[in-house]
Amino acid sequence: MCSASWAAAAARKAASATLSEGSAFEAFLGHWWTQSLADTATDADAKALAIDFADLAIALRSKC
Repeated sequence: MCSASWAAAAARKAASATLSEGSAFEAFLGHWWTQSLADTATDADAKALAIDFADLAIALRSKC
């Protein structure tokens, strides 16, 4: 997962994005929910499962 400073920079860019820059906002949302899953995991096993789930979801989404 990316660092908090990367997430903050992505949030600033997403907040100032225009409709033509919608991909920046979409990337921020993609990062936000995956990071949230890992951050709220209760133990190491849950964190590993959250990261695996996020990786799979992002991979499947990119196929669409």
